[in-house]
Formats: sequence, structure tokens, C-alpha cells
Amino acid sequence: MSLVEAGKITLKEAAEKIGLSYRQPKRIRKRVKEQGARGRIHGNRGKASSRRLEEGGRAKVSALSKKVSLAFNDQHFTEKLAEGEGIELSREAVGKIRREEGIGPRRKRWERKDQGGMVVGEGSPHAWFGANSIACCFMLAMDDGTGTMEAARFFPFEGSWGYG
Repeated sequence: MSLVEAGKITLKEAAEKIGLSYRQPKRIRKRVKEQGARGRIHGNRGKASSRRLEEGGRAKVSALSKKVSLAFNDQHFTEKLAEGEGIELSREAVGKIRREEGIGPRRKRWERKDQGGMVVGEGSPHAWFGANSIACCFMLAMDDGTGTMEAARFFPFEGSWGYG
């Protein structure tokens, strides 16, 4: 911007060199004329974020998190904060507070690599073939260890004979 003020390059050339649109350096130049060198500094510099959580709220989230740390993951805990306490925070903010308190993310379930140890069955009754068709149940058998689908069929209703 000092080269623009000295008249050595145009505002358009300066914008291209610093990778901004033409209008942004134009706004900066106007602020520099009004405020001097201070106009080059961003207006929010040194101010606290309007989205920050005050210390009382942070302490409350931290205390509640310690009570239920094993039961909830970050997303579930965030939802319960909003429902029960009326504290609206993002999942990322809650996660950051919990990591600062030494509460790590909930560990994923250990995945078994052997096939056939346990097969899980699930049925989903629905009007699969349109609103005017007869409702039926989509039955699925899935290997719990590998996550592979063992069998899938449509049946008139959900029952254990559908998994055989």
C-alpha cells in the first residue's frame, strides 16, 4: 500500500500482487487516509470474540462433563447441554473444553476381524414399493466382526424365520 501512496503502482496492480479484489485495497486506502497507519490494522484486532464462552459457562460445562465423561461422546454431550442446561455450543467447542480437562474422545468399539463370530439381524418394515403397495419388511443379516452383508430379503412381516 505504501507503493500505491507513493504513486509507483496503481491500486489495481497492488490488489493483484497481494491477491485481493480491487475493492479491498480501496477500502484499506480509505481507512489509511482517515486513520493514518492504524487504518492498516484490522478493526477487530485486540477485541474478544463475540462467540466466546464466558468463564462461568466454561466451568459449568467442565463440571458437567466430568460427571458424565464416560457415558457421552462430544455430540451427545452437546445435545444434552442444550436440552437440560440451555447451553448452546458447537460440538467442536465442547470437544475443546473436554480435551482441556483431559477427557479424551470416547473410544470406538474394538473391531473384530474374524468372520462369523456373531451375525446381527435387522428388520425394517416400510412401504418399500410405493404408497399404494402392501408394506413389507426388509430383513438384513450382517456379520458383526467384518461388517459384511450375509443375507438380505423382503418378507411380509418381521420375524426370526427371515434370518434363517
